[in-house]
Amino acid sequence: MQKIKKLKLLLAVSGGPDSMFMLNKYRKHNIIVAHVNYNKREDSWKDENIVSEFCKKNNIPFFNLSIQKYEDKINNFQSYAREIRYNFFKKIYTENHCDFLYIAHNKDDFFENVILQKQQNKIVNYWGIKKETTLYNMKVFRPFIFKLWKKQIEKLNFKNGVNFAIDYTNNLSIYERNKVRLKYKNNKIQKAFIFYFYRFKNLFFIFKNKKTSNFLYKWEKKDFNINYLKHKNEKFILNVIYNLINQKFLDINLSKQKLLSIKTFLFSKNRTSSFKLKDDVFLIKKQNKLIFN
Repeated sequence: MQKIKKLKLLLAVSGGPDSMFMLNKYRKHNIIVAHVNYNKREDSWKDENIVSEFCKKNNIPFFNLSIQKYEDKINNFQSYAREIRYNFFKKIYTENHCDFLYIAHNKDDFFENVILQKQQNKIVNYWGIKKETTLYNMKVFRPFIFKLWKKQIEKLNFKNGVNFAIDYTNNLSIYERNKVRLKYKNNKIQKAFIFYFYRFKNLFFIFKNKKTSNFLYKWEKKDFNINYLKHKNEKFILNVIYNLINQKFLDINLSKQKLLSIKTFLFSKNRTSSFKLKDDVFLIKKQNKLIFN
């Protein structure tokens, strides 16, 4: 990555201990801040105030999105909230010509993702969360994902006098992630073993995915013309599809059967059509090329 002082960074700051630690660490760099208030808790205004006051004190541009009304029949609020959040980040990122979106995920988040991946029995091409990735055509960087546990971050906040909000819903078994968090809360040794074991397993995925990433880069230069994908073996094609979908969309559940269905869709004789990935999310094929908004 380029020297950080030459970059313009968009920091996603919720007001919790992790993101406030990040905000304090990078406060003297070229940053702007985005905060989303979902108003799901009666005291969520406190989180917003903590972030806005810090930004005001340090002359940091602050962008806020307050969600007052939710769509009816939201089956998965976390998925819905993530989509709202990243669309908001993308707008700010683009309009302000940012180089990176910084997110304050830590070692606990990596660990929890591994456990959730195992529980959901999903196809995986990387365990946990990547330090660097691309989402919505934004370069995403997570500076603490391999460095700090949440408890270490909280101790550093107290040491440095950094104010932060506590989301009491994190201790309620209302989401699967919360259940994982509570189950392993006091199992430091087990968490550390699982963390490093799956980091080691990712070395094999990194090697494998490098080839796929190089192909995706070349394929994008060809405007995702499907003919460019032909004559590759099925295993490679499925891996390319998996990486492409995860790069371009959020929260798409991809089973092997679904990947095979997408492959069939791509190579069908119909040069212009669409494939439903989930509600209101479609993979679009036009004149035998994939189109991404």
